[in-house]
Amino acid sequence: MEYSFKEIPDLHGAGKRLMVPEPTFCNQISYKDFLKECAASGSGYTEADIDGAVRRIVNRLNFYLDMGHSVKIDGMGTFRVKLGMKKGEEVLSADELRNQRHPTEKVEIEGIQFRADAEWLGRLKGKCDLVYSGMDRHRRAVVTTAEERLRMALDYLDAHHEMRLPDYMRLTGLSKTTASLELRRFRQDPNSGIMGIGNRNQLRYVKKWKM
Repeated sequence: MEYSFKEIPDLHGAGKRLMVPEPTFCNQISYKDFLKECAASGSGYTEADIDGAVRRIVNRLNFYLDMGHSVKIDGMGTFRVKLGMKKGEEVLSADELRNQRHPTEKVEIEGIQFRADAEWLGRLKGKCDLVYSGMDRHRRAVVTTAEERLRMALDYLDAHHEMRLPDYMRLTGLSKTTASLELRRFRQDPNSGIMGIGNRNQLRYVKKWKM
């Protein structure tokens, strides 16, 4: 597994640049490919068998989580529901909660928490070979304009012929969300000189072909 470092805020205000390791993710494995690999691993089960078992497990997980239980799956870990206030609703103080009717309509399921089984985590640690990728994410102020960044992207494409989202993030210092939105604007602008090729998960950017 390749990893890099990303910069995080200094919570103690000492002005230090704190860097923590994070995985450098390659691609998301689709459910279809996951089933195919499971069936091909000599288990004796078909893709349909495994798909049925997974769907049954998810169905029973939902049943017990909906009742407020936590569910432990040996060799994997423990699942439990996380609650929170609905969007736009403020967190109540203890006094507010005592002085008003319990606001059930303001509470919702915020997510599902998962805690990995210690034995599983230990096996993963023992088998995983970590390799430093050398590509780190630093937080820095972006002082360039969109026009300047477009020029930077076009110059990059002159040298490399194609560009991916991570390339543009490193080139400009933009966050993933901001970089993705800006590249989408460039792609939709007929005068930008940039076009996208490939599907959503493998989208690459190239210079627009001249007619």
